[in-house]
Amino acid sequence: RATVARAEADCRRHKAQVAMQAIAQQLKDTSATRAIAARLAVYEQAQGEADKLLATVQADVDARRMTTQEAISTRLRVDELRAQIAQARRELAALPSADTEGVDGLLAQYRDADAAMEKADAKLRTIKAYDVNVRAGVDRSLDGDLEDKTRYFAVVELGVNLGALWTGSGNKRSSAGRARYAQTVGALNAIVDPTVLKAMLDVEQRRLTQIQALSGDLDKQLAALSSAESVDAKRFRETIWFEAVKAKAELAYLQAHVATLTELLGAAK
Repeated sequence: RATVARAEADCRRHKAQVAMQAIAQQLKDTSATRAIAARLAVYEQAQGEADKLLATVQADVDARRMTTQEAISTRLRVDELRAQIAQARRELAALPSADTEGVDGLLAQYRDADAAMEKADAKLRTIKAYDVNVRAGVDRSLDGDLEDKTRYFAVVELGVNLGALWTGSGNKRSSAGRARYAQTVGALNAIVDPTVLKAMLDVEQRRLTQIQALSGDLDKQLAALSSAESVDAKRFRETIWFEAVKAKAELAYLQAHVATLTELLGAAK
């Protein structure tokens, strides 16, 4: 009965753990949703300016101030920007909405099942201190004497481990310690590994620092080329502008992702 009780508690705990892992995936999806939405906002904001650039280029082609071949690069960059917007929208649509309202209830189920497992383990530890052995047999003469009656016998042996004297107090300490440990585990900490979050946050923070520097350099180049009048300088400024949009979009993505990871890490402590 103790073994069956432990197995049932283990099953309940496993079901609660699987459900919490599903919520952990939802939390990751939430982080991705915020980051992708931030990237999409930058692209959508830049789309208007990109359409103006494309219209200007088309006007230059119509007025024969620019050849069709020279306008191809601008058209390709505008098309790439639109493709990035469409891709971000598809990624957002594919991500499910996060629902973490059931975390506390699942954690309570997990802790209750874990306590039931400890109780069953305590019973099994106590039972192992005792051993009951029953043997039965038949004693019959083999010399052919028919008058010799068959004798039946049975032997009952009881073994007691002297450690049973201390099993009760040990089980109480084990149960109390396990309960204290369970209470130190927060709901988020139970489903999200803080070590993994910390490693991911470190990587994203380094990327954020690099993208911030790149975005700043591109903005400086744009400012330096703002007063340029030559055709080549304008074309170069156009190229830098599209690269700056990409850098700002990635910067917004990383800022949102780092902010979300920081929140999750703080909640998991």
